[in-house]
Amino acid sequence: MGPRVHSPPLAWSHGSKAATGTAGDDSIAVLADPPPRARVEGIVAPLAIFAAAAVCHVVAIWPTSRDHHLAISALLMRWDSGWYVALAKHGYPHHLPPVGHMQSTAGFYPLYPLLERLAMHVTPFGDHVIALGIAMVSSALAMIVLWHLTARLCDTSTATRAVALTAFAPGAIVLSMGYSEGLMILFATLTLLLLLDERWLLAGVCAALACLARPSGIAAAAACLVAAIVAVRADRRDLRPLVAPALAALGAIALPLYDQVHIHDALAYYKTQKHGWGQGFDGGISTLRNFWHFAHHPFRDFNQFFAVLALAVLVGGIVLLVQWRPPAPVLAYAIVIAVLTLGASEFVSTFRMILVGIPFTIAYARVLKRSDVFAVTLAVSAVLFATLATAAATATLYTP
Repeated sequence: MGPRVHSPPLAWSHGSKAATGTAGDDSIAVLADPPPRARVEGIVAPLAIFAAAAVCHVVAIWPTSRDHHLAISALLMRWDSGWYVALAKHGYPHHLPPVGHMQSTAGFYPLYPLLERLAMHVTPFGDHVIALGIAMVSSALAMIVLWHLTARLCDTSTATRAVALTAFAPGAIVLSMGYSEGLMILFATLTLLLLLDERWLLAGVCAALACLARPSGIAAAAACLVAAIVAVRADRRDLRPLVAPALAALGAIALPLYDQVHIHDALAYYKTQKHGWGQGFDGGISTLRNFWHFAHHPFRDFNQFFAVLALAVLVGGIVLLVQWRPPAPVLAYAIVIAVLTLGASEFVSTFRMILVGIPFTIAYARVLKRSDVFAVTLAVSAVLFATLATAAATATLYTP
């Protein structure tokens, strides 16, 4: 198969060249098939890196498993994992519990438990095996897509660094737990890659699935909207790009519509999160308040310390992203993730929240070209990864 050229090409970025584009061409709409070696590397390297991170996670929690006489799978299925399994088994409630007792499965998005439920009906495996299997397979696939997205935006060496930084990010412990972040990253990165290829229908489908995986999937919908605006402005006679944001919007409104019909409250998810777990969006008021408390007592709260560290990583990523100037859809995605993270009303799990901010990770991978600097950075990140894995396994010290 020879090169494929879209007409007319969209000059998404003015400051970077696609690795697969022609020399001197700033457009990323000109594609060529990667050489066989790169295709193999784009599968083997991400899978090997993710496998190493998963093994590191297991090794980190092994002492807790032995001391408390608990199976490794049980430690990997703590926290939100149990809620997802309950949702897969019993579905959403028909009404919200009273305020003060509002922790329920209504506070979780449906894609991951839907896949669990399907697997429960067609496979003989137990709940934990199914939940962990779906999470790890989707995370492994996400690393492959991330590699190809980064190779497209930068180069193959940057792609490998980006996968390593993602797989060993402190918040990445959830990629080998019963959580939905792997699905979110998979469909979000697919959305961005498909948008760069101007495959509007598939991009919209993947964005819709990202919106069904996690609330932060709205960032993928924003990327579709921005990409469509740029494309339509370039050629007003071609309205096909509008398919992507239209499908993404359907994914974004699916849960509220379902909640309205099933629970008779379109805001069931948001009310459950607010009154059940104290989580929501307040525009950054809580972030500023917790920064103030941290400044006065930096080591009083384990969760708060790591939340502030995660926000520092995010701020650094924002600076690097501005210097990079990625394509408009990638930038739009990153902006939404940053706003959702900085504006969250609950100051926990911040490392997990920025994990899906893939453009920030790529921005770090771009500048960490020196092997010694990258090795030190990755080692520090891996130590934090193992630390949080151990702390989360205790079920008392750290909230993933």
